[in-house]
Amino acid sequence: MTEFKRIMVINTGWSDDYSTRDPVGNFANLDHATGHEKFNFRRGRDGLYYGYVPPRRESPPKPKEPSGWLVFAVSKRKNEAGMVLVGWYENARFLGEYRERPDADDLGPDSNGNPFYYTFVADRATMIPLPMRQWKVDGTYIGRPFNYLRGNGEGTPQTEAMARQLLQFREECLKNIITGAKKPELDLTPSDMDSRRRREIELKAEDAVKLHFSDWNCERVADEKCGYDLKFTHPESGQELHVEVKGTAADYPQFFITHKEYRYAEEKSVNDNKSKQSKSSLPRWRLAVVHDVYGDSTVNIYTFDEMKNIFEILPYAYRGMLRNA
Repeated sequence: MTEFKRIMVINTGWSDDYSTRDPVGNFANLDHATGHEKFNFRRGRDGLYYGYVPPRRESPPKPKEPSGWLVFAVSKRKNEAGMVLVGWYENARFLGEYRERPDADDLGPDSNGNPFYYTFVADRATMIPLPMRQWKVDGTYIGRPFNYLRGNGEGTPQTEAMARQLLQFREECLKNIITGAKKPELDLTPSDMDSRRRREIELKAEDAVKLHFSDWNCERVADEKCGYDLKFTHPESGQELHVEVKGTAADYPQFFITHKEYRYAEEKSVNDNKSKQSKSSLPRWRLAVVHDVYGDSTVNIYTFDEMKNIFEILPYAYRGMLRNA
């Protein structure tokens, strides 16, 4: 298990997706205003995550060392005891103040007409899909908006115990987010449904992804068999996203990926690690998994590294060839 020297837990409003729905929960302000954690797991155009933490005594988190934090987000589900782990951020950096999100213009105003704010930025983030949210901690200690568990000179046996518990939950989640005990068996495999239904699911998924990137120009290249389905170009920056689209009728993310698609994703993944100066001129690959296509059509966007970390990629079929042929 990776050793994390700085760990924080934040108590945030509950949201099914932290992208489209207003948070709800046990904070008084959520009864009459939109919580700014609404977009906490929405990736910015620069590939970073901008997180909001409710203030404590009218102040945002101000850790002694602002960088290098592992931040766990927990929330209270309505009518249930305990706090549920909804996700986490890695290598987070705290600002010590609230700032307007770089993408605030895209998100529109909150319920009071103000822009959305953030107080930390992170390189990586993992939001636990709604059906997989099964890890709970005792909410007795987490009554405050945020708590330092490790690395800020305030550690106690209780905070260290909670840090270890959350770290264990993180490991379990990464291993079981697709194959966990509460996950039902795969609902549909390529041999289980006819081509018409497969096509219908594919098109529904594509429509949902186009709506997700509605402020980008879109070109459909799926029929060209080039390794991805949709090419998005930002009208201002010229940035290109090569998006492989996967759809499922299940209520959690799952997908099949061909060898060609995987190799293309792996090839283009190096562009995410290029310097910021060169990123804008290089296409970046993204996986868009749309689950519940016949219901809410929830869109989940992953980089290649996130796909490998979150999903267990297993061989679905093997090819048999004559030896020495």
